[in-house]
Amino acid sequence: MKKWPAVSLKEIAPPQWAKIRFKPDEQVWHLTLDQIDCLTCSVVNKKTAQISAADRQIRVFDEGNVLLSKIDPGLNKVLCPAEPGIGIPELVPMRPRPEFLDRYFLAFYLRSGYFSGFASASASGRFVPRLKLPKVMAHTIPLPPISEQRRIVGILGQADSLCKKRIEAETNAAKIIPALLDKMFGDQARNPKGLVKKKLGEVMTLTTGKYLSPEALEPNGNYPVYGGDGVTGRYMEFMLEDPAILISRYGRCCGKITFSESKSWISEQVMYVSEVSGEILPRYLAEVMRTANLGQYVTNSRQPLLSASRIYPIEIVIPPSEEQEKFISLALEFDKYRCDGQNSLFRLRSLFSALMARAFSGDLTAGWRLAHMTELLSEMEAQSKGVGVPLILSSLSCGT
Repeated sequence: MKKWPAVSLKEIAPPQWAKIRFKPDEQVWHLTLDQIDCLTCSVVNKKTAQISAADRQIRVFDEGNVLLSKIDPGLNKVLCPAEPGIGIPELVPMRPRPEFLDRYFLAFYLRSGYFSGFASASASGRFVPRLKLPKVMAHTIPLPPISEQRRIVGILGQADSLCKKRIEAETNAAKIIPALLDKMFGDQARNPKGLVKKKLGEVMTLTTGKYLSPEALEPNGNYPVYGGDGVTGRYMEFMLEDPAILISRYGRCCGKITFSESKSWISEQVMYVSEVSGEILPRYLAEVMRTANLGQYVTNSRQPLLSASRIYPIEIVIPPSEEQEKFISLALEFDKYRCDGQNSLFRLRSLFSALMARAFSGDLTAGWRLAHMTELLSEMEAQSKGVGVPLILSSLSCGT
């Protein structure tokens, strides 16, 4: 392992907005945190507007900045902007000194486990945890020679590109089930096929889970405990005997729908479907609620909250049971392919994380690269390739 000097971010990449003046009627990029994808750190749904649409205090960034989110959730959002724009107070506008620090090297470091672990542990605040700027600036970054930084950026850039390909494939795959629903039964709101239509409150009952203190969790417990974002731990007792549809009701995952395993504990952060009318099958119900985008019904407060009373009035179409069964059969067929794709993505991200760990510990030496890089990138290339889906399903996603 190479021992590189550790330099504080304040010294090598101080916070500094750009000194650019835009014309009042000029169309400018207005960057907000929701435009930075949390997995790829790519720009999504870019928004432009006239400079007059910005707040009184204009914060301008340019191609010399590396932007870091300082609020949680979102501490893993990092962006190297490709053009100037207007930022928000929740961004730290680092400006690396180019003669000493490559900005892409800095961006990869801020996405690595070394910095994300520090950021998560350092964020504070009762309602919205955030990083304090002095703490960020006091953090030290390993500083290899600029030529070595650029070699590392080249390697990580290749690996990052492969991860993005796999994520793009997963994003496209996620559109297939909604497309299948629309193809078979038509738009839920317009109901062009004249199917029976009922409110969700008429076909199901939602019940809130039970509180379980963090101290009560058992690492070796027999049964999974479900929170707003999936399994959060294990416990020695179970609450539900059978699998159930879960709806996150609290926090950043509000409206997220998952299925629990049999014999599980459901926390108070989640509602579960405790009763379902015989005219609707659970898998069909879950997919229809996913397409309804329940997140739009959360209450606007400091801590987002979703209640059953906001969900019950939503209307859905109810096809005949045999048509629901046909839909579920196709969905289950697709699930197998989706599972393979998600496993590939997990493996790929694990490889990328391991590569970043080596890069910033100094272990990504010339000798190691010569011995392992071809093999590693070949494996990542294989993992990045899209998993095939049944022809009938893939054609639906294209609207054919």
